[in-house]
Amino acid sequence: MVNAKGRTVYRFDKDGSNPPRTACAGDCLRTWQPVLAPNGVQVGDGIDEDLVGVLTRPDGSKQLTLKGRPLYYFHEDLSLGEIAGHGVGDKWFAITAGGGKAKRKSTSSGGSNSSY
Repeated sequence: MVNAKGRTVYRFDKDGSNPPRTACAGDCLRTWQPVLAPNGVQVGDGIDEDLVGVLTRPDGSKQLTLKGRPLYYFHEDLSLGEIAGHGVGDKWFAITAGGGKAKRKSTSSGGSNSSY
């Protein structure tokens, strides 16, 4: 899943989803920027509006959630659609529109590409 501008959105396995809570604080935030929703949420096509929410972070900011999972951007994704953060530490994954972990698609040459 990507945001409206094409930037990949991630989930963190250490976060809680029921109730929504974030485990990414301190140094973690230098690498993983929360997807903030200071002015509410606008849901695009292909996403169930009932799965989208907002949690209040320890600093008081509002972070977007999907199926209860807080959402993040990876600071090393330098181009739109890039997925450099997928699989980091076996705990960070691009998120699907349903809240699950995205899977890499194989190419016909046996390698993998960066699309989901």
